[in-house]
Amino acid sequence: MSRLDQVKEDCQRAAEAIAAALGVEVEVIDLDLVRVAGTGKVRNDVGSRLLRGFVNKHVLKTSQPIFIKEAGYHPICMSCPLTGSCFYKASIVYPIIAGQNVIGTISLIAFSDEQKVTLCSRTESLMEFIGRMADLIAAKVLETEAMAEKMIMASQVNAVMDAVDEGVVAINSDGVVTHFNLSAERMFNVPKNEILHQRLEEHLAGLPLLQALRQPGGFTSRECFVQARGRRLHLLVTARPIMGSDGRPVGVVASARDFKETQKLAYEIMSAQKVFTFDDIIGESRAIRELKAKAAKIAGSHSTVLITGESGTGKEIFARAIHVRPAWALTWW
Repeated sequence: MSRLDQVKEDCQRAAEAIAAALGVEVEVIDLDLVRVAGTGKVRNDVGSRLLRGFVNKHVLKTSQPIFIKEAGYHPICMSCPLTGSCFYKASIVYPIIAGQNVIGTISLIAFSDEQKVTLCSRTESLMEFIGRMADLIAAKVLETEAMAEKMIMASQVNAVMDAVDEGVVAINSDGVVTHFNLSAERMFNVPKNEILHQRLEEHLAGLPLLQALRQPGGFTSRECFVQARGRRLHLLVTARPIMGSDGRPVGVVASARDFKETQKLAYEIMSAQKVFTFDDIIGESRAIRELKAKAAKIAGSHSTVLITGESGTGKEIFARAIHVRPAWALTWW
């Protein structure tokens, strides 16, 4: 598909409007000399390739517009088999340039003496007019391509988000949900189509995403309790503001994890490291011996253990020593 073919309906509408306004025929040709749009005698040939197209080839090569006053007798026409008997009587051919590249031509064509008079008597103004039409078609091509690229990027972002195990939610500056991945649907038991374009707090009370708009850098691993369809969820939430071109936040994207699952993962990682027993705890003072005895007794129970103390006092070693015993739950700071 040529770049012009992706906007062929717009080209056809433009060609018909120009033809009706000026009283001459119009055609749009792409780089492969395929007629993308046309009016009058060439309307039925839309979609077919020009058999010769010497003038169009010249304009595509030089990127310069041209006025053919006597079709079939211009120097460009001399190598054409229809020299002296061209079914065109006159034409203005203008390049369509998108960015830095020629992507086709747009032509005003005279098939009758009356149409030829129109082109010859108003050549300068018609040349300027058709140039502006060429610019409009080029702008439409660039706009269509930019939109297609954005759609591809959006699809890629959605695919990445749906591949993430964590629930991902994004809102705009008004608190309206703009993204909601598959994991978020499962976590909150809310279908995406019911929450997208809706205000977040109407569905997920307690998820503090709007706070990240006012908090530089957002926040990391904040413990939150969220109400979702009658359920109270205990989550760890990380949120980051989405910055606009002016440096101001225009929304927030956040990831949410189940607190218990996160805690379980931390325990699994910890247990996969070096195994410590109470014999590895150095110290023979009475306080240490009593503490080790109490920890060993608790380790064999189903009690939840809270270990407190200053940093560097050995809380983690005690935790690992207790962990080698079955059935326990542990929290420390």
